[in-house]
Amino acid sequence: MKKLFKMFGAGALLTAVLIAGGCGNDETSQAQGRVVKGPVSGAVVTDSKGVVVSASTDENGYYPLTGTGPYSSSGGTYYPLNADGTYSTTATSAPPLSAPAGVSQLTPLSTIIAKLPVADQATVLKALGLSSLDQDLSVKTAANSAAFVLTETVGAALTSVAAGATTADQVTTFATTYAAALNTALSGKTTITTADITAAVTAANKDITVIAALPATVPVATLTAKTNSASTGAAAVKEGTVPPVPVKPTGSTGSTGNILK
Repeated sequence: MKKLFKMFGAGALLTAVLIAGGCGNDETSQAQGRVVKGPVSGAVVTDSKGVVVSASTDENGYYPLTGTGPYSSSGGTYYPLNADGTYSTTATSAPPLSAPAGVSQLTPLSTIIAKLPVADQATVLKALGLSSLDQDLSVKTAANSAAFVLTETVGAALTSVAAGATTADQVTTFATTYAAALNTALSGKTTITTADITAAVTAANKDITVIAALPATVPVATLTAKTNSASTGAAAVKEGTVPPVPVKPTGSTGSTGNILK
């Protein structure tokens, strides 16, 4: 069966946010990446060599682009979407996130794509109407609507598994298995709609390999409930709604949730 995700890596370009500052007449700029499940505050970001490039992302999820990507994050908090399209007022621990090489925005969507072979990574962007994984997915727009729903839904799955996992490997295994299941469920789609996402996630949640990859503390019913709620909430949230920003505790280095490092 023809796979959905194809030929992404070679054309990937790094999109960075430049934060300008100055002292007197001197001005400097620092390239910034971002961790987004809604903004993730207090996350630890590491580069491809495991070197910490940010001990704690700021309240908007930004981190400095130093070291060599691809980047990954652990810990931090964000405000999840409710099923009615509003944001929760209670912050929750973020799951580990990652991205393919050349991508500086770490999201659930980039995390899933990062788990696929390089040769299988691009058609999804076209099908979702995205030109890059570095496009902003923190706020829903008419242009990124399907991608927003997918990243929020996948994010709920990753958050649910991370909360019940006892090792980082359990989350990595689940993410890789879930990516493959979604890849199969969305195979052949040239345009991905919200209905396609709902059907694909429903199929993935029932996939026997996905069920086998779940930690013993995360029942299939929990995974299904979390993803259904996130999908419904992402579809219902009004375009342009800005998610609340978590307040980073003074001196925070980011929460690692229940995952043992």
